[in-house]
Amino acid sequence: MLDKSTHNLKDDCFNRFQKIDPKVTPVDVVDYVYGVLNDPKYLKEFNPLLKLNIPRVHFPHNKIQMDHYIKLGSSLRKIHVSLKPSSSLSIKDVFFDTAHIKTSVQIDKVLFDVDRIQINDSQYFTASKSIWEYKVGASRPARDWLENRMGHTLSFNDIEAYANILLVIKETLCLTDSVLLNLDKEDKGTLF
Repeated sequence: MLDKSTHNLKDDCFNRFQKIDPKVTPVDVVDYVYGVLNDPKYLKEFNPLLKLNIPRVHFPHNKIQMDHYIKLGSSLRKIHVSLKPSSSLSIKDVFFDTAHIKTSVQIDKVLFDVDRIQINDSQYFTASKSIWEYKVGASRPARDWLENRMGHTLSFNDIEAYANILLVIKETLCLTDSVLLNLDKEDKGTLF
């Protein structure tokens, strides 16, 4: 974990955060930035610029706003770094084999249709359209992961990894929606 003596934030930047909350840490600042960068409103407004340049992140207007983005960024950082959802869902909740062939999981096709990602005639993952279309920059992790493995046979570890990707995206969408909904209710100042 970082402490004040090891961070590489510019002093004037870190001081602006400490003026809002003297107890803020360098990790809080990183979490704030990560939270802002994952804000759907931010992504919508600045998406064209993000493709061309280093993202610009505005300073928070007040402690409420800063705390919300720190909370969002911290939660997202923890699940994104571990690629393990914090929920109790597992493979059994997202992977189905209608033919009950437990021997082979071959990706013959990648087709999304009504909350189902079909990978062959009898096996599929369940996911919402928002999970399927979720973007990180120009990448769509749920789609790209499978398309990059077209024609391959998946191991149990592969299925578990993909299930975790779907669950982490689901949790990411839930976190961004809930934290930002609360921010809209409590904070009248906006960043964007």
